[in-house]
Amino acid sequence: MLVQKKLNKTEENEKKTWETSIINAFYANKDSMLLEFTATVDLKNKDIENKYRDKIIFNYPLKNFRESLYTKEFQNISTDTNLWDRTLIALVLSEYRKYLFTDLKLNIKPVLMLKSSKIIDSQNFYKE
Repeated sequence: MLVQKKLNKTEENEKKTWETSIINAFYANKDSMLLEFTATVDLKNKDIENKYRDKIIFNYPLKNFRESLYTKEFQNISTDTNLWDRTLIALVLSEYRKYLFTDLKLNIKPVLMLKSSKIIDSQNFYKE
């Protein structure tokens, strides 16, 4: 049973392809063992929680993973401004960091990721 929040057609096909590939590989050999890791599973979603309830060996959320220093430190910055203003703030911060790194003679390039929950939201944003 494939479980996830409502997906658009493209995401639906990608998800089916990925999960179907894993399931097919798993059942290809009777001695197969499948271990999965994710630090971002949404156990508040009842469908996902029900699917994985009897499969979870250890629940180790991203917050704990970061606190244990298993990943690079990153910052999430929140603001209650509109999407366009948030994007401008992110761009200005990214450029500021780039100049700080340059002054310190460090070859580090800040990364900026803009993510929407739906492709149509991204397309509408680009039109603005």
